[in-house]
Amino acid sequence: MFISLMLSGVRVRLTRWQPARSLRVWLAAAALTLPLYARGSDANACCAAQMPQSEQQSGSLIAPGAKLGMWVWHAQPVYDAGARADLISFCQRFGINRLFVQVRLNKEGGAYQMENPQAWAAFLAQAHEAGIQVEALDGAGDMGFANNRADTLAKLDAVLAFQDSLPAGEGFSGLHYDIEPYVTGRWKTGDKQQVALELLETMQDICQKVEDADPDLTITHDIPFWYSGRDELAVEFDGETKYLDEHIQDLADGVGIMSYRTKMTGGNSVVAITEEEMAYARLTGGSVYLSLETVPLAETPTITFHGRDGAELIAAVQELNATLQGDPAFGGINLHCYRTLRPMLEPVKPTDLATN
Repeated sequence: MFISLMLSGVRVRLTRWQPARSLRVWLAAAALTLPLYARGSDANACCAAQMPQSEQQSGSLIAPGAKLGMWVWHAQPVYDAGARADLISFCQRFGINRLFVQVRLNKEGGAYQMENPQAWAAFLAQAHEAGIQVEALDGAGDMGFANNRADTLAKLDAVLAFQDSLPAGEGFSGLHYDIEPYVTGRWKTGDKQQVALELLETMQDICQKVEDADPDLTITHDIPFWYSGRDELAVEFDGETKYLDEHIQDLADGVGIMSYRTKMTGGNSVVAITEEEMAYARLTGGSVYLSLETVPLAETPTITFHGRDGAELIAAVQELNATLQGDPAFGGINLHCYRTLRPMLEPVKPTDLATN
């Protein structure tokens, strides 16, 4: 099935309830024909529209033109003024322009509220002044379960209420979820299909709530690369059977692929293991963010840059960005995470990073 878009110089954004949450098409010519659904390498040529210059970031110290994101899990860089300044300075020095920062909530009177809202407001103001986008990060293995859905949505309500309390344009740029159901006992004992379905239903409810409250907020979900192409993860949802990664892309503005490898191109590389997600994003106008790891991984040490020289990581980022720059599905590169990345790139005493 094909759809013809007769637009000229117009950015098209579909609502969440169309085939993908956000379909963005930039047209240099008057018409472009896109297949709605396909997989495989033959999809690469179907959507060659390029981002306008206004969407491109200027050069950065790690990789000129790269859009770089970074996870921040700990509270000190938000709550402590000195640590906050250090984080902003680190991002400016190395060209990191997106932060995914773990939100912390208190439950009072049966309702969640943002912890330390004054510190969050100050942090967001400093980040905005530095040109850094901040996404509210949250996640847990069982967060998508049906029996936890009300709690998940209640936490989202607290973030949205805090967002609404801030002056326009001074809050979060989006929501960022890292829900990993495969670490739970339900998944490991063979209930994958039902867990996947419940996860998608929760993500759909998140979409609806964000659409109703603040449609300008983006939604990004972190997923493993192996959600694609596995028959056991072909799920019937909302009247369509697709691989789990495709359904999630339909419910998000972008996905962050946990594409943890130290080899960027060639066999078993970052590019190779994300081909199917990238192909689907090209067809639906989605964005795929590829991720590199710097945390120590005892069981799989070969897929992390931990223990390697920072120059090796920088070279990898530059190679990956150069390889995919201009691909309409390529959203950028995400680095995990601040606590272990900073000493690789900016040597400091280990005690300085103990709680960052």
